[in-house]
Amino acid sequence: MSGWRNDREMTWCPGCGNFGILEALANALEELELAPEQLAVVSGIGQSGKLPHYLNCSYLHGLHGRALAHALGVRLAHPKLTVIAVGGDGDMYGEGGNH
Repeated sequence: MSGWRNDREMTWCPGCGNFGILEALANALEELELAPEQLAVVSGIGQSGKLPHYLNCSYLHGLHGRALAHALGVRLAHPKLTVIAVGGDGDMYGEGGNH
């Protein structure tokens, strides 16, 4: 398990694609050599919105379709922070990307 992962019980269904996304993100964060206090992960609702809960970092779990706007706000408030927005098709494309 990556140093980025915490021991919170996962609530995704077996076989959910988000397990692979979480593992890939944790591996990428290891390679970037960021400290947990240098990162914030922003998400909306739905299954993908649970992803930040399983990482050792700051996170914001916002409204559906607003992850990109919230991530921008976090970045503007904390310019030195690395901010990553995660979401599903509705959060990023269907509703979120249309604002």
